[in-house]
Amino acid sequence: MRFAEYQVSPKVVLKKGTKFRVADGPYWVTATDKIIPMRARGVMTFNFAFKDGRAICIDADSEKEGHVILHVRGVRKNKLMPEMVCRPYRVTGRVRSKK
Repeated sequence: MRFAEYQVSPKVVLKKGTKFRVADGPYWVTATDKIIPMRARGVMTFNFAFKDGRAICIDADSEKEGHVILHVRGVRKNKLMPEMVCRPYRVTGRVRSKK
């Protein structure tokens, strides 16, 4: 199922072209319990949101990393690689345009 917009909070709604930032995201746990972040960073531009099973994801373009898919809500597990923790991204807010 595909959505043209995604409501982050009562005041923040992401629509096509909206710039935003994220925090958290997936990470890898090594054999020595060291945590290696695997998250996308920087300013993102919202394209659309979609539901994939029990997870809700955002399709976006990153200024630093190109095209990204961000898991933002729901449960997602990696059975092939249990070392990878699929923690959802947290949308921290919109990026305001310069005045």
